[in-house]
Amino acid sequence: MSDCAQAARQALQHPYLYFSAEDLPALRERIRRPPFAERWERLLANAEKHLTRKPPRVSGEM
Repeated sequence: MSDCAQAARQALQHPYLYFSAEDLPALRERIRRPPFAERWERLLANAEKHLTRKPPRVSGEM
């Protein structure tokens, strides 16, 4: 691995997100207002719906 690639990999923190902890207050404020508030509510409702579903049965050999 090149020095440049190694340095870039070390700069990343898990989880690898496209924003930092410093961005969170602005992002949280942004989802409170249109048009993002409605989108956020739909995302949460969809996620909650999936949490109540049972996982699908897997058939075949793994």
